[in-house]
Amino acid sequence: MPTARTNSATNWLPGWLFIYNADMPIYRIRLFLLLALSLPLILAVMLAALTLRPTPLVPGDGTLQAADIRQLEQLIADNSPSRLSSSGQRELSLTGDELSLLGNFALNNLDLLQDSAVAFTIDGDQAYGQLSMPIFGNVIPLYANLSAHFAQREGEARLVSVRAGYLPIPAPVIRIAEQLAGKRLGNADAATQEMATLRHQVRTITLANDQLHLQLHWEPETLTRIRDQARQVLVPPEDRDRVLAYHLRTLELSAQLSAHGRSASLVQLLPQLFKLAIQRSDSDADTIAENRALLLSLSLFVNRLPIDELIAVSADTPLQDTSGLQTTLFRRSDLSQHFITSAALAVSAGAEIAQVLSNIKEVYDSQRRSGFSFSDMTANLAGVAFAEAATSNPESARRLQRRMASAGAETDFMPSPATDADALSESAFADIFEDRNSDVYNDRLAQISDQIAVLPIYLD
Repeated sequence: MPTARTNSATNWLPGWLFIYNADMPIYRIRLFLLLALSLPLILAVMLAALTLRPTPLVPGDGTLQAADIRQLEQLIADNSPSRLSSSGQRELSLTGDELSLLGNFALNNLDLLQDSAVAFTIDGDQAYGQLSMPIFGNVIPLYANLSAHFAQREGEARLVSVRAGYLPIPAPVIRIAEQLAGKRLGNADAATQEMATLRHQVRTITLANDQLHLQLHWEPETLTRIRDQARQVLVPPEDRDRVLAYHLRTLELSAQLSAHGRSASLVQLLPQLFKLAIQRSDSDADTIAENRALLLSLSLFVNRLPIDELIAVSADTPLQDTSGLQTTLFRRSDLSQHFITSAALAVSAGAEIAQVLSNIKEVYDSQRRSGFSFSDMTANLAGVAFAEAATSNPESARRLQRRMASAGAETDFMPSPATDADALSESAFADIFEDRNSDVYNDRLAQISDQIAVLPIYLD
């Protein structure tokens, strides 16, 4: 009767591999073992062949052109939560192109997904989404292509199917992924839970008339909580002691300056703060981190916000300035706020997001409030450039520290703003500049950027 044979060199293998005829040739045994051990690799290759493709479903890398950015800014400004000052229902409708813009902007600002691209189309009450992600960057042209189909079912938009390449993903797997995501949100930190709360403000999602319709039950308090949490999320734990150091130094300087008046130029604060940054910068990594913490801390001061909105502090820490000192640039407190706030956004969320958010505010102002202002835009752009110089690389960060420590004039770091196109209503802006895709508008922005590029702190 045949028996299974084992030896000490192979007794770690599963027993079923040794059920063979005693007279089986050794080459067949080896072939059998090779096939068995290669099975996971074979399955992996088959899976890759089904899910990975040499070309993307969505062409390009999702990079937004200038016209796309302008359209995105207008879209966000038109649907700004700032307009919702009271509780109630609100409906937001988006086309497939608008969803694609929002999706690609989000991907552009997420690590590891910046070369990905997404596209949505909506046809009646059916929607289709496609996502292409390069697997090996530009080294090997292989893409993970995901496609999803949504349809109006039982009064709301529902996910019908998902495919990874040629491979359909079973519905139970999709449901399990949704459940795990929900549990993760429920067990996440406070900031992520606030985002989950915002998601729950969406009462219905429907597809109709070639658009996605979101019905929101709006509670303004939710946005306030999210803003408070978001400020803290922007500060890594290792930066919190740094932020506190600049906060305390700023309060000392404020107390000294307030003895001579109710306002002070940023040029009276920034050199002293950058001298502290030089003292605290022991390494290249420290240099960038110190500059980032300086700008984050100063953004609270110029906007008169307490330090505990950015970091957790002990009970005996002074939360905010009590001197009432107001910071200015070119004798205007709003320009000081624009400059530092844009810089703080850029060092925490990225230059592109900072610039988009700054532009959105100007669009919103032209529609509802104080009007579009190129003075404000000058401060915004100067703040973003300042932040990039402060944190882009160690050499640039150290150079900015040295030059700002000896800065003696506001025009060292911001050009004098022209006031010939300030406080423009939406209609007045259109009369002069047509729209924000026009040559005359973009030429004006280019002039401002050129003025910033030749400021003393940036010249070699």
